[in-house]
Amino acid sequence: MKYLRLYRWLAFLLAVLGGVPCWTQKNALIERDSLLRLLPLAKHDTTRFSILQKIGITWNAHNREKAKQYFEEAMAIAKRSKNKDLIAASLIDIGNTLGTTGQSAQAIQKLQEAIKLIDPKKNKFGIPFAQEFIALAYQFQGDYDNALKYALLCYNFCEAEYQKHGNNGDGGANTVMEGITGSNMTLGAIYLDMNRLDLAQYYLNRAYQLLKNTKNNNRYFTFFIPKSLAKIYLKRQQPNRAKPYLDDALQKAKVYSDTIGLALVWAEIATYYTQINKPDSALLFAQNTVSAGLKTQRYDAVVQPSKWLKNYFEQKKDAAKALYYSNIILAVQDSISSLEKVKQSQRLLFEEQQNQQAIAQLEADNQNRFIRYGLGAGVLLLLLLAIILWLNYDRKQRENQSLDAKIKLQETEFAHKLAETEMTALRAQMNPHFIFNCLNSIKLYTLENDNLKATEYMTKFSRLIRLVLENSRSERITLANELETLQLYMDMEAMRFKDKVAYEINVSDEVDTHYIEIPPLLIQPYIENAIWHGLMHKEGDGYP
Repeated sequence: MKYLRLYRWLAFLLAVLGGVPCWTQKNALIERDSLLRLLPLAKHDTTRFSILQKIGITWNAHNREKAKQYFEEAMAIAKRSKNKDLIAASLIDIGNTLGTTGQSAQAIQKLQEAIKLIDPKKNKFGIPFAQEFIALAYQFQGDYDNALKYALLCYNFCEAEYQKHGNNGDGGANTVMEGITGSNMTLGAIYLDMNRLDLAQYYLNRAYQLLKNTKNNNRYFTFFIPKSLAKIYLKRQQPNRAKPYLDDALQKAKVYSDTIGLALVWAEIATYYTQINKPDSALLFAQNTVSAGLKTQRYDAVVQPSKWLKNYFEQKKDAAKALYYSNIILAVQDSISSLEKVKQSQRLLFEEQQNQQAIAQLEADNQNRFIRYGLGAGVLLLLLLAIILWLNYDRKQRENQSLDAKIKLQETEFAHKLAETEMTALRAQMNPHFIFNCLNSIKLYTLENDNLKATEYMTKFSRLIRLVLENSRSERITLANELETLQLYMDMEAMRFKDKVAYEINVSDEVDTHYIEIPPLLIQPYIENAIWHGLMHKEGDGYP
Protein backbone atom coordinates (compact mmCIF):
# COMPACT_ATOMS: atom_id res chain seq x y z
CA MET A 1 0.00 0.00 0.00
CA LYS A 2 2.96 2.36 0.00
CA TYR A 3 2.16 3.45 -3.56
CA LEU A 4 -1.30 4.40 -2.43
CA ARG A 5 0.50 6.71 0.01
CA LEU A 6 2.40 8.26 -2.89
CA TYR A 7 -0.72 8.78 -4.97
CA ARG A 8 -2.67 10.34 -2.10
CA TRP A 9 0.27 12.57 -1.21
CA LEU A 10 0.64 13.88 -4.75
CA ALA A 11 -3.11 14.46 -4.85
CA PHE A 12 -2.85 16.38 -1.60
CA LEU A 13 -0.08 18.59 -2.97
CA LEU A 14 -2.08 19.19 -6.10
CA ALA A 15 -5.20 20.12 -4.15
CA VAL A 16 -3.71 22.02 -1.22
CA LEU A 17 -0.15 23.13 -1.86
CA GLY A 18 -0.89 23.97 -5.47
CA GLY A 19 0.48 23.52 -8.93
CA VAL A 20 1.74 19.94 -8.96
CA PRO A 21 1.44 18.44 -12.43
CA CYS A 22 0.67 14.77 -13.07
CA TRP A 23 4.04 13.90 -14.54
CA THR A 24 4.97 10.94 -16.63
CA GLN A 25 8.61 9.92 -16.27
CA LYS A 26 9.52 11.92 -19.38
CA ASN A 27 7.62 14.99 -18.25
CA ALA A 28 9.17 14.71 -14.80
CA LEU A 29 12.68 14.74 -16.30
CA ILE A 30 11.94 17.80 -18.42
CA GLU A 31 10.35 19.62 -15.49
CA ARG A 32 13.22 18.69 -13.14
CA ASP A 33 15.86 20.03 -15.55
CA SER A 34 13.94 23.27 -15.86
CA LEU A 35 13.64 23.61 -12.08
CA LEU A 36 17.34 22.86 -11.55
CA ARG A 37 18.22 25.71 -13.91
CA LEU A 38 15.90 28.07 -12.01
CA LEU A 39 17.21 27.13 -8.55
CA PRO A 40 20.49 29.19 -8.64
CA LEU A 41 18.54 32.23 -9.85
CA ALA A 42 16.05 32.16 -6.97
CA LYS A 43 16.83 34.84 -4.39
CA HIS A 44 13.94 34.61 -1.95
CA ASP A 45 13.62 31.73 0.50
CA THR A 46 9.99 31.07 -0.37
CA THR A 47 10.88 30.77 -4.06
CA ARG A 48 13.79 28.42 -3.36
CA PHE A 49 11.56 26.39 -1.05
CA SER A 50 8.93 25.97 -3.78
CA ILE A 51 11.52 24.94 -6.39
CA LEU A 52 13.22 22.43 -4.08
CA GLN A 53 9.86 20.96 -3.14
CA LYS A 54 8.85 20.49 -6.77
CA ILE A 55 12.22 18.94 -7.65
CA GLY A 56 11.71 16.46 -4.81
CA ILE A 57 8.29 15.59 -6.18
CA THR A 58 9.74 14.87 -9.64
CA TRP A 59 12.14 12.37 -8.03
CA ASN A 60 9.63 10.80 -5.66
CA ALA A 61 8.08 8.32 -8.08
CA HIS A 62 11.50 7.05 -9.24
CA ASN A 63 14.26 7.77 -6.70
CA ARG A 64 12.97 8.45 -3.22
CA GLU A 65 16.39 8.98 -1.66
CA LYS A 66 16.96 11.83 -4.10
CA ALA A 67 13.49 13.15 -3.32
CA LYS A 68 14.21 13.05 0.41
CA GLN A 69 17.46 14.99 -0.15
CA TYR A 70 15.62 17.89 -1.81
CA PHE A 71 12.81 17.82 0.73
CA GLU A 72 15.36 18.11 3.55
CA GLU A 73 16.98 21.10 1.81
CA ALA A 74 13.53 22.68 1.62
CA MET A 75 13.05 21.91 5.32
CA ALA A 76 16.29 23.76 6.16
CA ILE A 77 14.94 26.86 4.40
CA ALA A 78 11.59 26.53 6.20
CA LYS A 79 13.27 26.29 9.59
CA ARG A 80 15.58 29.20 8.82
CA SER A 81 12.62 31.37 7.89
CA LYS A 82 10.66 30.10 10.95
CA ASN A 83 7.61 29.72 8.73
CA LYS A 84 5.26 27.17 10.31
CA ASP A 85 3.34 26.59 7.07
CA LEU A 86 6.52 25.74 5.16
CA ILE A 87 7.82 23.56 7.99
CA ALA A 88 4.51 21.65 8.04
CA ALA A 89 4.67 21.16 4.25
CA SER A 90 8.25 19.86 4.52
CA LEU A 91 7.31 17.46 7.30
CA ILE A 92 4.53 16.08 5.11
CA ASP A 93 6.94 15.73 2.16
CA ILE A 94 9.54 13.91 4.25
CA GLY A 95 6.93 11.86 6.10
CA ASN A 96 5.41 10.54 2.89
CA THR A 97 8.81 9.79 1.39
CA LEU A 98 9.67 7.80 4.52
CA GLY A 99 6.33 6.03 4.27
CA THR A 100 6.81 5.02 0.64
CA THR A 101 10.21 3.51 1.53
CA GLY A 102 8.73 1.41 4.32
CA GLN A 103 9.87 3.61 7.22
CA SER A 104 6.37 3.94 8.63
CA ALA A 105 7.29 4.70 12.23
CA GLN A 106 9.38 7.74 11.28
CA ALA A 107 6.72 8.75 8.74
CA ILE A 108 4.02 8.76 11.43
CA GLN A 109 6.22 10.85 13.72
CA LYS A 110 6.87 13.46 11.01
CA LEU A 111 3.21 13.64 10.04
CA GLN A 112 2.11 14.07 13.65
CA GLU A 113 4.59 16.93 14.00
CA ALA A 114 3.11 18.49 10.85
CA ILE A 115 -0.42 18.28 12.26
CA LYS A 116 0.65 20.36 15.27
CA LEU A 117 1.87 23.13 12.96
CA ILE A 118 -0.95 23.24 10.41
CA ASP A 119 -3.32 26.18 10.85
CA PRO A 120 -6.85 24.95 9.93
CA LYS A 121 -7.91 28.53 9.21
CA LYS A 122 -5.33 28.79 6.44
CA ASN A 123 -5.52 25.20 5.22
CA LYS A 124 -8.59 23.38 6.48
CA PHE A 125 -7.80 20.20 4.53
CA GLY A 126 -4.20 20.03 5.77
CA ILE A 127 -4.88 18.17 9.02
CA PRO A 128 -7.43 15.67 7.59
CA PHE A 129 -5.12 14.78 4.71
CA ALA A 130 -2.16 14.38 7.08
CA GLN A 131 -4.35 12.08 9.20
CA GLU A 132 -5.06 10.02 6.08
CA PHE A 133 -1.32 9.72 5.42
CA ILE A 134 -0.87 8.47 8.99
CA ALA A 135 -3.62 5.91 8.33
CA LEU A 136 -1.73 4.65 5.28
CA ALA A 137 1.48 4.37 7.32
CA TYR A 138 -0.32 2.27 9.95
CA GLN A 139 -1.84 0.19 7.14
CA PHE A 140 1.65 -0.51 5.80
CA GLN A 141 2.66 -1.69 9.30
CA GLY A 142 -0.38 -3.97 9.47
CA ASP A 143 -1.84 -1.95 12.36
CA TYR A 144 -5.34 -1.81 10.96
CA ASP A 145 -7.04 -0.50 14.11
CA ASN A 146 -5.01 2.70 14.05
CA ALA A 147 -5.21 2.81 10.27
CA LEU A 148 -9.03 2.86 10.44
CA LYS A 149 -8.99 5.36 13.29
CA TYR A 150 -7.05 7.97 11.31
CA ALA A 151 -8.73 7.15 7.98
CA LEU A 152 -12.15 7.74 9.55
CA LEU A 153 -11.02 11.09 10.95
CA CYS A 154 -10.21 12.21 7.42
CA TYR A 155 -13.31 10.59 5.94
CA ASN A 156 -15.71 12.23 8.43
CA PHE A 157 -14.25 15.67 7.76
CA CYS A 158 -14.32 15.24 3.96
CA GLU A 159 -17.85 13.82 4.07
CA ALA A 160 -19.08 16.86 6.02
CA GLU A 161 -17.42 19.20 3.51
CA TYR A 162 -18.88 17.23 0.62
CA GLN A 163 -22.39 17.39 2.11
CA LYS A 164 -21.99 21.17 2.43
CA HIS A 165 -20.39 21.96 -0.92
CA GLY A 166 -20.53 18.89 -3.16
CA ASN A 167 -18.68 19.40 -6.41
CA ASN A 168 -19.98 22.96 -6.75
CA GLY A 169 -18.76 26.21 -5.29
CA ASP A 170 -15.60 28.23 -5.42
CA GLY A 171 -12.04 27.24 -6.15
CA GLY A 172 -12.08 24.82 -3.22
CA ALA A 173 -14.53 22.49 -4.98
CA ASN A 174 -11.75 20.34 -6.51
CA THR A 175 -10.17 19.94 -3.09
CA VAL A 176 -13.51 18.76 -1.66
CA MET A 177 -13.84 16.17 -4.42
CA GLU A 178 -10.21 15.07 -4.03
CA GLY A 179 -10.83 14.67 -0.30
CA ILE A 180 -14.06 12.70 -0.42
CA THR A 181 -12.86 10.49 -3.29
CA GLY A 182 -9.49 9.81 -1.70
CA SER A 183 -10.87 9.13 1.79
CA ASN A 184 -13.32 6.56 0.38
CA MET A 185 -10.47 4.98 -1.60
CA THR A 186 -8.25 4.79 1.49
CA LEU A 187 -10.95 3.15 3.63
CA GLY A 188 -11.65 0.69 0.83
CA ALA A 189 -7.95 -0.19 0.51
CA ILE A 190 -7.62 -0.77 4.27
CA TYR A 191 -10.69 -3.03 4.38
CA LEU A 192 -9.36 -4.87 1.31
CA ASP A 193 -6.10 -5.60 3.13
CA MET A 194 -8.19 -6.84 6.08
CA ASN A 195 -10.11 -9.09 3.63
CA ARG A 196 -13.39 -7.43 4.65
CA LEU A 197 -14.57 -7.44 1.08
CA ASP A 198 -18.11 -6.09 1.52
CA LEU A 199 -16.91 -2.92 3.25
CA ALA A 200 -14.01 -2.59 0.83
CA GLN A 201 -16.41 -2.83 -2.11
CA TYR A 202 -18.78 -0.25 -0.58
CA TYR A 203 -16.12 2.43 -0.16
CA LEU A 204 -14.28 1.67 -3.42
CA ASN A 205 -17.53 1.71 -5.42
CA ARG A 206 -18.37 5.08 -3.90
CA ALA A 207 -14.88 6.36 -4.72
CA TYR A 208 -15.30 5.10 -8.29
CA GLN A 209 -18.62 6.91 -8.70
CA LEU A 210 -17.20 10.10 -7.21
CA LEU A 211 -14.20 9.80 -9.51
CA LYS A 212 -16.48 9.93 -12.53
CA ASN A 213 -17.97 13.19 -11.22
CA THR A 214 -14.63 14.79 -10.38
CA LYS A 215 -13.91 17.78 -12.59
CA ASN A 216 -10.21 17.47 -11.83
CA ASN A 217 -9.79 13.91 -13.08
CA ASN A 218 -6.95 12.81 -10.79
CA ARG A 219 -4.88 10.20 -12.64
CA TYR A 220 -3.51 8.69 -9.44
CA PHE A 221 -7.02 7.66 -8.47
CA THR A 222 -8.09 6.61 -11.95
CA PHE A 223 -6.12 3.36 -12.10
CA PHE A 224 -5.78 2.51 -8.38
CA ILE A 225 -9.53 2.48 -7.66
CA PRO A 226 -10.58 0.20 -10.57
CA LYS A 227 -7.54 -2.03 -9.92
CA SER A 228 -8.71 -2.47 -6.29
CA LEU A 229 -12.30 -3.20 -7.33
CA ALA A 230 -11.00 -5.81 -9.77
CA LYS A 231 -9.00 -7.40 -6.95
CA ILE A 232 -12.17 -7.74 -4.85
CA TYR A 233 -13.91 -9.69 -7.61
CA LEU A 234 -10.82 -11.83 -8.20
CA LYS A 235 -10.73 -12.69 -4.49
CA ARG A 236 -14.35 -13.82 -4.89
CA GLN A 237 -13.42 -15.89 -7.94
CA GLN A 238 -15.52 -13.67 -10.20
CA PRO A 239 -13.07 -12.90 -13.03
CA ASN A 240 -15.72 -11.81 -15.53
CA ARG A 241 -16.88 -9.04 -13.19
CA ALA A 242 -13.26 -8.02 -12.62
CA LYS A 243 -12.47 -7.67 -16.35
CA PRO A 244 -14.02 -4.20 -17.02
CA TYR A 245 -12.20 -2.73 -14.03
CA LEU A 246 -8.89 -4.28 -15.13
CA ASP A 247 -9.25 -2.81 -18.61
CA ASP A 248 -9.99 0.62 -17.13
CA ALA A 249 -7.08 0.40 -14.67
CA LEU A 250 -4.58 -0.70 -17.34
CA GLN A 251 -5.57 2.10 -19.68
CA LYS A 252 -5.19 4.75 -16.94
CA ALA A 253 -1.92 3.25 -15.62
CA LYS A 254 -0.37 3.52 -19.07
CA VAL A 255 -1.21 7.23 -19.09
CA TYR A 256 0.64 7.68 -15.80
CA SER A 257 3.57 5.48 -16.99
CA ASP A 258 4.50 4.52 -13.45
CA THR A 259 6.43 1.25 -13.44
CA ILE A 260 5.15 -0.10 -10.15
CA GLY A 261 1.67 1.21 -10.86
CA LEU A 262 1.61 -0.83 -14.04
CA ALA A 263 3.09 -3.79 -12.18
CA LEU A 264 0.22 -3.76 -9.68
CA VAL A 265 -2.29 -3.84 -12.53
CA TRP A 266 -0.32 -6.52 -14.40
CA ALA A 267 -0.35 -8.72 -11.28
CA GLU A 268 -4.16 -8.61 -11.15
CA ILE A 269 -4.42 -9.25 -14.91
CA ALA A 270 -2.20 -12.33 -14.48
CA THR A 271 -4.56 -13.55 -11.75
CA TYR A 272 -7.52 -12.91 -14.02
CA TYR A 273 -6.09 -15.03 -16.86
CA THR A 274 -5.22 -17.77 -14.40
CA GLN A 275 -8.80 -17.89 -13.11
CA ILE A 276 -10.23 -18.13 -16.65
CA ASN A 277 -7.73 -20.93 -17.36
CA LYS A 278 -5.56 -19.05 -19.85
CA PRO A 279 -2.10 -19.47 -18.30
CA ASP A 280 -0.26 -18.62 -21.51
CA SER A 281 -1.98 -15.21 -21.54
CA ALA A 282 -1.10 -14.74 -17.87
CA LEU A 283 2.58 -15.50 -18.49
CA LEU A 284 3.63 -12.12 -19.91
CA PHE A 285 1.81 -10.13 -17.24
CA ALA A 286 3.32 -12.25 -14.44
CA GLN A 287 6.83 -11.86 -15.87
CA ASN A 288 6.38 -8.10 -16.25
CA THR A 289 5.19 -7.88 -12.65
CA VAL A 290 8.26 -9.73 -11.35
CA SER A 291 10.62 -7.58 -13.42
CA ALA A 292 9.00 -4.34 -12.26
CA GLY A 293 8.93 -5.50 -8.63
CA LEU A 294 12.63 -6.41 -8.66
CA LYS A 295 13.50 -3.14 -10.39
CA THR A 296 11.66 -1.02 -7.83
CA GLN A 297 12.51 -3.33 -4.90
CA ARG A 298 8.82 -3.94 -4.27
CA TYR A 299 9.46 -7.51 -3.16
CA ASP A 300 5.96 -7.98 -1.76
CA ALA A 301 4.67 -7.67 -5.35
CA VAL A 302 7.14 -10.32 -6.57
CA VAL A 303 6.40 -13.38 -4.43
CA GLN A 304 3.00 -14.50 -5.75
CA PRO A 305 3.81 -13.98 -9.47
CA SER A 306 7.15 -15.81 -8.96
CA LYS A 307 5.39 -18.78 -7.35
CA TRP A 308 2.91 -18.88 -10.20
CA LEU A 309 5.77 -18.69 -12.77
CA LYS A 310 7.71 -21.46 -10.98
CA ASN A 311 4.69 -23.77 -11.12
CA TYR A 312 3.99 -22.78 -14.71
CA PHE A 313 7.49 -23.68 -15.93
CA GLU A 314 7.51 -26.88 -13.88
CA GLN A 315 4.39 -27.94 -15.73
CA LYS A 316 6.10 -26.97 -19.00
CA LYS A 317 9.11 -29.11 -17.99
CA ASP A 318 11.36 -26.05 -18.22
CA ALA A 319 13.62 -26.78 -15.24
CA ALA A 320 15.98 -23.85 -15.82
CA LYS A 321 13.27 -21.23 -15.69
CA ALA A 322 11.52 -22.98 -12.82
CA LEU A 323 14.81 -22.93 -10.89
CA TYR A 324 15.31 -19.28 -11.81
CA TYR A 325 12.00 -18.26 -10.27
CA SER A 326 12.56 -20.59 -7.33
CA ASN A 327 15.78 -18.74 -6.57
CA ILE A 328 13.95 -15.43 -6.94
CA ILE A 329 11.40 -16.63 -4.40
CA LEU A 330 14.12 -17.57 -1.90
CA ALA A 331 15.98 -14.28 -2.39
CA VAL A 332 12.83 -12.21 -2.19
CA GLN A 333 11.60 -14.05 0.90
CA ASP A 334 14.94 -13.36 2.58
CA SER A 335 14.63 -9.71 1.60
CA ILE A 336 11.04 -9.59 2.81
CA SER A 337 12.09 -11.29 6.05
CA SER A 338 14.85 -8.73 6.50
CA LEU A 339 12.44 -5.96 5.64
CA GLU A 340 9.93 -7.34 8.12
CA LYS A 341 12.64 -7.39 10.78
CA VAL A 342 13.50 -3.80 9.94
CA LYS A 343 9.83 -2.87 10.06
CA GLN A 344 9.44 -4.72 13.36
CA SER A 345 12.46 -2.90 14.79
CA GLN A 346 11.10 0.40 13.55
CA ARG A 347 7.70 -0.41 14.99
CA LEU A 348 9.21 -1.31 18.36
CA LEU A 349 11.33 1.84 18.29
CA PHE A 350 8.29 3.90 17.41
CA GLU A 351 6.24 2.27 20.16
CA GLU A 352 9.07 2.91 22.61
CA GLN A 353 9.19 6.54 21.53
CA GLN A 354 5.43 6.75 21.87
CA ASN A 355 5.63 5.20 25.34
CA GLN A 356 8.38 7.60 26.35
CA GLN A 357 6.33 10.50 25.04
CA ALA A 358 3.30 9.18 26.90
CA ILE A 359 5.35 8.84 30.09
CA ALA A 360 6.79 12.33 29.63
CA GLN A 361 3.30 13.67 28.97
CA LEU A 362 1.99 11.82 32.02
CA GLU A 363 4.78 13.24 34.16
CA ALA A 364 4.07 16.70 32.78
CA ASP A 365 0.36 16.21 33.44
CA ASN A 366 1.12 15.01 36.97
CA GLN A 367 3.39 18.00 37.51
CA ASN A 368 0.75 20.34 36.14
CA ARG A 369 -1.88 18.57 38.22
CA PHE A 370 0.32 18.93 41.31
CA ILE A 371 0.77 22.63 40.55
CA ARG A 372 -2.97 23.05 39.95
CA TYR A 373 -3.80 21.15 43.13
CA GLY A 374 -1.19 23.16 45.03
CA LEU A 375 -2.57 26.41 43.70
CA GLY A 376 -6.09 25.23 44.40
CA ALA A 377 -5.16 24.21 47.93
CA GLY A 378 -3.39 27.54 48.42
CA VAL A 379 -6.42 29.44 47.17
CA LEU A 380 -8.72 27.38 49.39
CA LEU A 381 -6.40 27.93 52.35
CA LEU A 382 -6.32 31.66 51.71
CA LEU A 383 -10.08 31.65 51.29
CA LEU A 384 -10.52 29.68 54.51
CA LEU A 385 -8.15 32.05 56.30
CA ALA A 386 -10.04 35.03 54.91
CA ILE A 387 -13.33 33.51 56.08
CA ILE A 388 -11.89 32.85 59.55
CA LEU A 389 -10.51 36.39 59.76
CA TRP A 390 -13.80 37.83 58.56
CA LEU A 391 -15.80 35.73 61.02
CA ASN A 392 -13.42 36.73 63.81
CA TYR A 393 -13.70 40.39 62.78
CA ASP A 394 -17.48 40.12 62.54
CA ARG A 395 -17.63 38.43 65.96
CA LYS A 396 -15.48 41.15 67.50
CA GLN A 397 -17.60 43.81 65.81
CA ARG A 398 -20.74 42.24 67.23
CA GLU A 399 -19.08 41.89 70.62
CA ASN A 400 -17.98 45.53 70.47
CA GLN A 401 -21.47 46.59 69.42
CA SER A 402 -22.96 44.52 72.21
CA LEU A 403 -20.43 45.96 74.66
CA ASP A 404 -21.17 49.49 73.44
CA ALA A 405 -24.88 48.83 73.87
CA LYS A 406 -24.28 47.49 77.37
CA ILE A 407 -22.09 50.46 78.21
CA LYS A 408 -24.71 52.87 76.87
CA LEU A 409 -27.40 51.02 78.81
CA GLN A 410 -25.27 51.11 81.93
CA GLU A 411 -24.56 54.81 81.35
CA THR A 412 -28.27 55.44 80.93
CA GLU A 413 -29.08 53.41 84.00
CA PHE A 414 -26.30 55.17 85.89
CA ALA A 415 -27.54 58.59 84.80
CA HIS A 416 -31.05 57.61 85.79
CA LYS A 417 -29.92 56.30 89.14
CA LEU A 418 -27.75 59.36 89.61
CA ALA A 419 -30.74 61.59 88.94
CA GLU A 420 -32.78 59.53 91.34
CA THR A 421 -30.00 59.70 93.90
CA GLU A 422 -29.71 63.44 93.44
CA MET A 423 -33.46 63.80 93.80
CA THR A 424 -33.43 61.55 96.82
CA ALA A 425 -30.53 63.51 98.27
CA LEU A 426 -32.40 66.73 97.58
CA ARG A 427 -35.43 65.35 99.31
CA ALA A 428 -33.27 64.11 102.13
CA GLN A 429 -31.81 67.62 102.48
CA MET A 430 -35.15 69.44 102.06
CA ASN A 431 -37.35 67.35 104.26
CA PRO A 432 -35.37 67.73 107.52
CA HIS A 433 -35.19 71.50 106.96
CA PHE A 434 -38.93 71.72 106.39
CA ILE A 435 -39.71 69.39 109.26
CA PHE A 436 -37.52 71.45 111.60
CA ASN A 437 -39.40 74.62 110.65
CA CYS A 438 -42.76 72.94 111.09
CA LEU A 439 -41.85 71.62 114.54
CA ASN A 440 -40.70 75.08 115.58
CA SER A 441 -44.06 76.49 114.50
CA ILE A 442 -45.94 73.85 116.50
CA LYS A 443 -43.71 74.63 119.48
CA LEU A 444 -44.49 78.31 119.10
CA TYR A 445 -48.26 77.71 119.04
CA THR A 446 -47.94 75.53 122.12
CA LEU A 447 -45.98 78.17 124.02
CA GLU A 448 -48.62 80.72 123.10
CA ASN A 449 -51.32 78.37 124.44
CA ASP A 450 -53.03 78.43 121.07
CA ASN A 451 -54.01 74.80 121.20
CA LEU A 452 -56.47 75.08 118.33
CA LYS A 453 -53.84 76.42 115.96
CA ALA A 454 -51.32 73.92 117.26
CA THR A 455 -53.76 71.08 116.64
CA GLU A 456 -54.65 72.35 113.15
CA TYR A 457 -50.99 72.81 112.34
CA MET A 458 -50.14 69.36 113.69
CA THR A 459 -52.92 67.81 111.58
CA LYS A 460 -51.73 69.49 108.41
CA PHE A 461 -48.12 68.63 109.25
CA SER A 462 -48.89 64.95 109.78
CA ARG A 463 -50.93 64.89 106.59
CA LEU A 464 -48.07 66.52 104.67
CA ILE A 465 -45.46 64.16 106.10
CA ARG A 466 -47.62 61.18 105.20
CA LEU A 467 -48.02 62.39 101.61
CA VAL A 468 -44.30 63.10 101.27
CA LEU A 469 -43.43 59.64 102.54
CA GLU A 470 -45.96 57.98 100.27
CA ASN A 471 -44.90 59.97 97.22
CA SER A 472 -41.19 59.36 97.84
CA ARG A 473 -41.72 55.66 97.18
CA SER A 474 -42.70 56.36 93.56
CA GLU A 475 -40.72 57.77 90.67
CA ARG A 476 -43.84 59.44 89.31
CA ILE A 477 -46.98 60.81 91.03
CA THR A 478 -50.06 62.48 89.62
CA LEU A 479 -50.17 66.24 89.38
CA ALA A 480 -53.19 66.14 91.73
CA ASN A 481 -51.08 64.52 94.48
CA GLU A 482 -48.31 67.06 93.96
CA LEU A 483 -50.79 69.95 94.14
CA GLU A 484 -52.34 68.52 97.34
CA THR A 485 -48.86 68.32 98.89
CA LEU A 486 -48.12 71.87 97.71
CA GLN A 487 -51.40 73.17 99.13
CA LEU A 488 -50.71 71.60 102.55
CA TYR A 489 -47.22 73.11 102.48
CA MET A 490 -48.54 76.59 101.60
CA ASP A 491 -51.26 76.36 104.28
CA MET A 492 -48.66 75.55 106.90
CA GLU A 493 -46.34 78.36 105.72
CA ALA A 494 -49.27 80.81 105.78
CA MET A 495 -50.13 79.75 109.35
CA ARG A 496 -46.48 79.97 110.41
CA PHE A 497 -46.11 83.50 109.03
CA LYS A 498 -49.41 84.69 110.63
CA ASP A 499 -51.27 84.99 107.36
CA LYS A 500 -48.59 87.22 105.81
CA VAL A 501 -48.42 84.70 102.96
CA ALA A 502 -51.38 84.60 100.61
CA TYR A 503 -51.48 82.26 97.65
CA GLU A 504 -53.62 80.88 94.86
CA ILE A 505 -53.12 77.71 92.86
CA ASN A 506 -54.50 78.09 89.34
CA VAL A 507 -54.79 75.05 87.08
CA SER A 508 -56.06 75.30 83.52
CA ASP A 509 -59.29 73.49 82.79
CA GLU A 510 -57.52 71.71 79.93
CA VAL A 511 -55.06 70.06 82.32
CA ASP A 512 -56.09 66.65 83.65
CA THR A 513 -54.33 66.63 87.02
CA HIS A 514 -55.22 62.99 87.59
CA TYR A 515 -53.58 61.92 84.25
CA ILE A 516 -50.39 63.94 84.16
CA GLU A 517 -47.52 62.50 86.19
CA ILE A 518 -44.42 64.28 87.47
CA PRO A 519 -41.58 63.42 89.87
CA PRO A 520 -42.62 63.95 93.55
CA LEU A 521 -41.73 67.28 95.22
CA LEU A 522 -40.93 68.84 91.87
CA ILE A 523 -42.79 72.13 92.50
CA GLN A 524 -42.50 72.50 96.30
CA PRO A 525 -38.75 73.28 96.42
CA TYR A 526 -39.22 76.22 94.04
CA ILE A 527 -42.04 77.61 96.20
CA GLU A 528 -40.02 77.12 99.35
CA ASN A 529 -37.00 78.91 97.84
CA ALA A 530 -39.26 81.73 96.65
CA ILE A 531 -40.58 82.21 100.17
CA TRP A 532 -37.30 81.93 102.00
CA HIS A 533 -35.08 83.73 99.57
CA GLY A 534 -37.62 86.16 98.07
CA LEU A 535 -40.63 87.02 100.19
CA MET A 536 -38.93 86.48 103.59
CA HIS A 537 -37.21 89.87 103.44
CA LYS A 538 -40.22 91.78 102.09
CA GLU A 539 -42.16 93.99 104.43
CA GLY A 540 -45.91 93.68 104.43
CA ASP A 541 -48.02 90.88 103.07
CA GLY A 542 -46.49 88.27 100.90
CA TYR A 543 -49.16 88.54 98.23
CA PRO A 544 -49.66 91.87 96.48
